[in-house]
Amino acid sequence: MDAIKFTIKEAAQQKALDLSKEHKSIFYVIYCHKTEAWYVDDNSFIRLFEELVATYENGKEITE
Repeated sequence: MDAIKFTIKEAAQQKALDLSKEHKSIFYVIYCHKTEAWYVDDNSFIRLFEELVATYENGKEITE
């Protein structure tokens, strides 16, 4: 899956929640400081200029 770009944090979080429910998988919300946008992705790779905002698994937010 290619990352999905959002300009609103809450919209990205809701999409990650919905996708994790639908696919019964883990999705990440990542903020990019370069583009000043949030991304939803199923890949947890984070670059130096990005930060992990939230992780969703099977329709629930999980904390580490």
